[in-house]
Formats: sequence, structure tokens, C-alpha cells
Amino acid sequence: MIPTTNIPLTLINVGLACHQGDWNWRNVRSPFARIYYVTEGRAQVILPDKTLELFPNHLYLIPPFVTHHYVCNGRFSHYYVHFFEQKEISQQGVFDEWELPNETEAQSDDLSMVKHLCQLLPRFQLSNSNPETYDNRVTLANVLQEVENLLLYERMEAQGILQILLSRFLRHAQQRMFTHDRRVQNAILYIRQHIHQKIELDTLAAETCVSKDHLIRIFKQVTGETPSNYITRQKLEKAELMLATTRVPVKNIASELGYDDTSYFIRIFRKHSCMTPQEYRNMRQ
Repeated sequence: MIPTTNIPLTLINVGLACHQGDWNWRNVRSPFARIYYVTEGRAQVILPDKTLELFPNHLYLIPPFVTHHYVCNGRFSHYYVHFFEQKEISQQGVFDEWELPNETEAQSDDLSMVKHLCQLLPRFQLSNSNPETYDNRVTLANVLQEVENLLLYERMEAQGILQILLSRFLRHAQQRMFTHDRRVQNAILYIRQHIHQKIELDTLAAETCVSKDHLIRIFKQVTGETPSNYITRQKLEKAELMLATTRVPVKNIASELGYDDTSYFIRIFRKHSCMTPQEYRNMRQ
């Protein structure tokens, strides 16, 4: 695996939210990661494979591209930190290479760091806790413009605190190893390194020294999906992040992800997201 070092983390939102049984949102899915520091009360985050019970003095991590639900029946207060990784299309990030835990006990100075981040960047606080009001193109465009205008010391302090908070989870993380089958490992590594190109199954099979049919069979046995589906999902997740955080035209995004035919890219994106790339960019606007 390629080590993840010096990958800038870009802050999207930070602030304190106090709820009284009104933190209840379903089917939240975002290209951004979330860290929560709970200060009071209890709530739940329902993930595809488990339910997180949120307690005070704990840190919680929700990775990007994970559909989840929030459940809160009483008083509940928490600090939130939303961010994403800025990296090249073919570059691997923390969430690509590491299986991070969703929960860890907070350390003694974590609360003071989160509070300092809120004081440093008060304009990054949300005015509404409903994800639809902030996880949209207009709001993100404004936030990203604020990011561009950060003073150097603000940028450095925010970057440092984000790195430290994420390191709390990395302390207990395990490097992603989908299988001990070297052939599937090599296939996944090749896909990630060439995700910006058109990847043919014949080429992928040659790289892993097996026949195409055998590669499809063992790849699905290990990952639960075919190589083609895995490649498409990886490409479209990168497309979602680019659509949300940049103004790069759709045809350029398609080209940067190895799609020569923009119309084909749009059809694949619509099948994956039930909307066109432009609709995704403008959703909830």
C-alpha cells in the first residue's frame, strides 16, 4: 500500500449543536467525513452494519460515502467537525487505506482543541442541523470560498487540529486488507493507482497473472462485487467529491476519470445516484 502522509484535510463546518430530541435525520450520505465530540446526553447513529450509541466524552467518526441515520429522543449536545481530504484522483487517502474505528474515548485535551477550532473559525458554524440545509452546492460553495480566504495561521491551526483529531482514530486503525489473496490485492492496488484511466478487465487480469473469468470469480468472492462494479464505484465516489467541491465542468470530470464518452459517464452516474452529475451538483439548491 502507498502510505498516506501529508494529505491536507479541508474543514467544511465546525461548531457546537444543542438538541432537545430534534436530531433525527434519515438517509444522510455525503462525500465528507464527520467527527463528533459528545458533551451531554445520548443519541444514536445508525450505520449500515451497526448502531453507534453516542456518549459524553467520546469521539465518533462517520466516514464519507456512508449512508446513515441520526436518532435523538432527548437532550443531546455535541461538537461537530466536517471535513474532506484534498488529494489527486489517483492518490490514496486515509479512508482508502485504513479501516478506522467509529468510536474512541476522547483524550484530555481534545475538548479544548475542538473549542479552540470553534473560536478560531466561528463563521464555519452551521445555522441549522438539517443536513439538507448545509450539504448542498450553494452552502458548500460559500464555505469553500471561506476556506480559500483563510489566513495562513488559521489554515495551519485548523489543519493541525484536524490531523490530531483524526489521529485519535488512526491510533486504533487497521490497514485495509480485503484478502490475503495476493492476486486480488494486486488488482485492487492497480485499480486505485489507475483510477484516472480507462481500466480494461483484460489488462487487470494480465496484471494479476490470472484469466479474466478467474479474476472476476475470485474478486467477487472476496469483495462481494465484480471488478467492473468496484471500478465504477471508486470512480463515481471521486466524481461526487469533485462535483461537490469544485467547479470543474462535467465533461472534464469524466475525462479525468478515464471516460472518453461524457454521455456514457452521465448515464453511469445517473444509474448509480438516480440523478445526473449536474443534478447532483445542484441538488437541494
